Amino acid sequence: MGRRPILPCRHDFRHATGHAILRDTDPKGAARMLFLIQCTQVAEGAGIRAAHYEAHRAYLRASPVDLKLSGPMVTDEAETPIGSVFIVDVPDRAAAEAFASGDPFAKAGLFEKVTVTRFLDITRGRPAFGPKGE
Repeated sequence: MGRRPILPCRHDFRHATGHAILRDTDPKGAARMLFLIQCTQVAEGAGIRAAHYEAHRAYLRASPVDLKLSGPMVTDEAETPIGSVFIVDVPDRAAAEAFASGDPFAKAGLFEKVTVTRFLDITRGRPAFGPKGE
């Protein structure tokens, strides 16, 4: 199986290894970046989550941030929420951090740890491997 070609984007910066670092722009030409936001919930967070769930959902619906993916992290049996994950498309890290800190869950103290990490979507929204992307 050969290497898949890097799909075109408006800007294609190169890492020291020679691999492309993808950076795209919005329709107005402003830089866009993906960030993974991983929020680890406090042990006694079920009550906080329940009390602020509707405000959290309203925040997500009203946010100007381009939210690519979101959902709760759960235990293996998928019964108990243990945190939240978001992938956001924003101009910079500050915008991703502002989005995370503005969430009613965060304001209510639901999360003991929030990690914001730059994320590169090398698949550009397409299957990378497996039956449809081999």
